[in-house]
Amino acid sequence: EQRFPDIFALAEIETEDNLKALLHEAGMTQHRSVYAESEDARGIDLCLAYHRYRLKYIDSRLHHLRFPQDSTKRTRPLLYVALQTERLDTLHIFFCHLPSKYGGTQATAPLRAHAADMLRRECDSLLKDNPWANILIMGDFNDEPQDASLAGHLQALPDTFARSVPGNLYNLMWTMAEENTIKTHCYQGDWSMLDQFVVSSSLYDKCLKSNVFDADFLLQYDERY
Repeated sequence: EQRFPDIFALAEIETEDNLKALLHEAGMTQHRSVYAESEDARGIDLCLAYHRYRLKYIDSRLHHLRFPQDSTKRTRPLLYVALQTERLDTLHIFFCHLPSKYGGTQATAPLRAHAADMLRRECDSLLKDNPWANILIMGDFNDEPQDASLAGHLQALPDTFARSVPGNLYNLMWTMAEENTIKTHCYQGDWSMLDQFVVSSSLYDKCLKSNVFDADFLLQYDERY
């Protein structure tokens, strides 16, 4: 029996019509979507889709980023979606595509740090009300797990703890990135783990696993590198 993901998210999608066409062509008729229009001048947006019979929509909102380093810069928002699971738990999802390294890693690091600070504040607000809130953060962070934006500003800890501490966040891709077995992004021959899953204590203690889907049809040989 064919089984689609209950939840999936896409970065760098151009229009909502493209998303609807994709869902239709894939036969994902049971899914509903939340579409996030980006302020990025290139028109690259975010979306999250969920199985409407396994998850119930509760709420969603966009957090647009404004940078003290550059008040004119516009980029992708942070997309928040709250869904109710079949067990009647609330799942708080943050989907993000943080500022890229275009212009230099060091020069753009403060932009990703600022976005991670905002993301942490949003999580802390939820955790203040409920230290065991089910929070899932995912997306393209344009940094690796050990980088300052994730390890320092978001305070996403390694996935090496036997048990969690309420209020903490844990990066499910940390060990995989360190072991260097497989990563998600290649630039000029160098592979990195830019796409990650970060979870709150309650989800971490459920022993969730993360993986990178590396099917051959997704890969293209780079003759130069």
